[in-house]
Amino acid sequence: MALTIKNKEYTVFGNKRVMFFEVDFDDSYPTGGEELKPATLGLRRFDFVDVPSKGGYVFEFDYTNNKIKVLYPQGGEQVGNADGGASIDSGSTTVTSSAANGAIVTVDAGKAREVANTTDLSGLTGVKVMVIGI
Repeated sequence: MALTIKNKEYTVFGNKRVMFFEVDFDDSYPTGGEELKPATLGLRRFDFVDVPSKGGYVFEFDYTNNKIKVLYPQGGEQVGNADGGASIDSGSTTVTSSAANGAIVTVDAGKAREVANTTDLSGLTGVKVMVIGI
């Protein structure tokens, strides 16, 4: 299937066209993303595509293949602890320096992952898109 494009508006910025519209996803997401070709919008090429997050999903535009990828965020993971698991006592102790806490934990941010092939995203509608191109 394909994206449904609706509520198109555009303006001109210098020699570029700026377009705002919404897309609805369908019930079978293809691995690699949903195709969005410049010609579909009356353009020759995309210079910039922005798709803000919605419904817990984040989006990435693949300029090489002209596709919107749908990603879901992953939690970070702990990668280190200075003393192997110190605990912090509760109570009325006032901490006046960072040296008072021996449990330094390093966390790597989680990378978003693409949703699986054939995922039903039909409930993901009205996703805002901004495109600049010629």
